Amino acid sequence: MTGSGTDAYLLVAVAEGRWTEDIKILTKEEYHDGVLSLQGCAHVGRSSTAWSNVDERKAAQNLKNDKSGAYHIPSTWGKGGQAIFQEEPPFYLYVQEPSDARLVFTVMDDDIVGDGDPIGSTSKKLVDLIPSVNEKDLVNALKDQVLSQLRSSSSSSINEDDLVDSVNVPNVIQDWSGDLKLTNKPRKKDKGGQVATGAMIGAMVAGPAGAAAGGFLANMYEGQVRGRVSVNLRYIPIPSKSGVKRETYKAKGGLPG
Repeated sequence: MTGSGTDAYLLVAVAEGRWTEDIKILTKEEYHDGVLSLQGCAHVGRSSTAWSNVDERKAAQNLKNDKSGAYHIPSTWGKGGQAIFQEEPPFYLYVQEPSDARLVFTVMDDDIVGDGDPIGSTSKKLVDLIPSVNEKDLVNALKDQVLSQLRSSSSSSINEDDLVDSVNVPNVIQDWSGDLKLTNKPRKKDKGGQVATGAMIGAMVAGPAGAAAGGFLANMYEGQVRGRVSVNLRYIPIPSKSGVKRETYKAKGGLPG
């Protein structure tokens, strides 16, 4: 991040493959608003805000008062600012098709009034970060462990807690940690300053024609995307209920409809 007054927070969403318009925006368009550009996203995770007026010392005091431990490190010469999130609680996103899902990360600049503005975004296919989610035997491995425990038990009644303890859950839970470089940013809306500078430089080089060309090129220039996010991911498969029949209770009485 750049600038000393950035109040950063992170948005994370899942773009499912069947939403082709969202996938097209993420993979084909260079300039977009990341999570805010998605049309088919039902769940969005949001971090707390690392306010620019909160330093590490104040964040430590906030933690003692059961508040957010996020804080901001201002940018210096040659180094951008940083948003640090201490003891940040996790948030959970549901993925319907893990093999075709794409995670979208967007860094936002918060406002006291409103939701703020996007700074930069990146997206990655879930299988690129955790390849094993593409294997169907993740959940089957958990089922096999339960069935094996049921077969080997000599007792007709099995304690549920003992059964859970015997299952090696880490075998199906997958983790990934690392840095993701921001690759996309919103298109600039106000380019008056850029156009004026381009026109001035063009005029000095080649006169009126150069001024027109300089202004046109400056209006096209969007600048490079800078920044990265450090994230910890955990993938927890949920067994499908297909084929499982359970007794249901139908309430009797009541008013029609």
